[in-house]
Amino acid sequence: MPVLHNLRVTLEMIKWEHSVFMLPFALCGAMLAANGLPSAHVLAWIIVAMVTARSAAMAFNRLAMLRLTRPTRELKHARFLLARSLPVS
Repeated sequence: MPVLHNLRVTLEMIKWEHSVFMLPFALCGAMLAANGLPSAHVLAWIIVAMVTARSAAMAFNRLAMLRLTRPTRELKHARFLLARSLPVS
């Protein structure tokens, strides 16, 4: 199942557990801003925004590391993960 493998590699690259860790802080902030519990629609968009922002930041960090640092074993592994996770047309 290449799709599941690509998903696993992508989640490994963006540190999925870090995204899950920061969600309670975002949801607490949403509750404070709404003076109570926000609607399910708003909560869903907050979760999408937080996970997307974290994923984009980690992807940018990986790309910046590839260009700004000298090649090391870790960067070679990052290049391998990046090449495996990006779709090729």
